[in-house]
Amino acid sequence: MARILLIEDDEKFRKMLVLLLSSSGHEVIDAEDGKKGMRAFGQSAFDLVITDIFMPEQDGLEVVRHLGKQTGDVKILVISGGGLEGTFQYLEYAEKFGADKTLIKPFENHELLDAVNTLLEA
Repeated sequence: MARILLIEDDEKFRKMLVLLLSSSGHEVIDAEDGKKGMRAFGQSAFDLVITDIFMPEQDGLEVVRHLGKQTGDVKILVISGGGLEGTFQYLEYAEKFGADKTLIKPFENHELLDAVNTLLEA
């Protein structure tokens, strides 16, 4: 179906998302931080990038800013649950920087899949 770059520092959560997205027919390349994610993005073409916000090395807002300047057709989905009180504010920043959609962790599997399908169909 689609090639998805997943950037998430929580290893267990990242593996669960890779399994979920792969079982839905997508090809998923994953990275554990924004720096590695941007390196992967530079080496291959993707239809969708899913990134967390709070990560070591390079955070998700930096990823969104860089992708917003470099991409045309690639959709960006930002996910976050960190910083509880500031989560909404960071997600708003992500949208201002170019994210197409945001989700607050924790979310249900169907919420993620619905968001992915909506973005890929747009």
